[in-house]
Amino acid sequence: MIEILESGALPLVRITGNGPKGQSVSVAPTLDVIFNLPLDRKPDGNQLFIRNRRIANTESGPPFRVESNALTLASSSALEQMLSASCEHLAPQLGCLPSSGLATVNCFMELAQTLQVDCMPLLPSLIRPDAMDRRQPLPCVFHNWLGERRLAKEMRLRSSPNKISWPGLSSATISSRGSRQTDPMNRLLSVFDEDCAHPAARSELRDLAAASNESWLASLDLDALEQVEPNFFLPRTAQRSAQWWLYDSDISQAMDEILKRLMWCQQTLTK
Repeated sequence: MIEILESGALPLVRITGNGPKGQSVSVAPTLDVIFNLPLDRKPDGNQLFIRNRRIANTESGPPFRVESNALTLASSSALEQMLSASCEHLAPQLGCLPSSGLATVNCFMELAQTLQVDCMPLLPSLIRPDAMDRRQPLPCVFHNWLGERRLAKEMRLRSSPNKISWPGLSSATISSRGSRQTDPMNRLLSVFDEDCAHPAARSELRDLAAASNESWLASLDLDALEQVEPNFFLPRTAQRSAQWWLYDSDISQAMDEILKRLMWCQQTLTK
């Protein structure tokens, strides 16, 4: 049982997200971290369950609850405080709360000697179900996914060689087919300046979704990508939002394709 959590105390930690399945660690990790399983599921052996407040059914206290037979109660409590501190550290850099996955990776970058991140590409879908109420946002739009991938890549670049393996950060792929278009990034920003979803704005977003990867890449740099991030997430506390494009089911497919193309550009520029 792990009694003390300190820098480099854990030889190998595997963090498994909720994305497409597939694990790449062939040896047993010191801790096997899994997210947001139902409360009736109990950890076994070296498993460590992390649940957010909604899943843990708690309204106060730390933003995450930890459950593991591999940690003492004191270590579990200490880890909850570390995860809370990780959220507080990342939130100003993102403009919103981080996802459970990014907060956990950031926390274990300090505690683990080696970190394996599986099934966590940080690639949400902005496609809205047809029957979804037009006033209801997708749960994923409360996180800054472009920003999360930016910070995740920075974490990997700052770490020592072979410290972290994160295959999902290289999985932002989208069809290379598309039309050559002029300055899609500035055209996108012009649409975001529109205060309502009129037909011309919708049509422009569909056209931009069909712009080739090369057209997007020629129209932006990493600074431009960071500046556009706030247009792809919603503030949790706002009563009203001007970001109609995150509520509009008719163009959600186009918005998803645009986001994936921007992520591909980010991935290409940070290789």
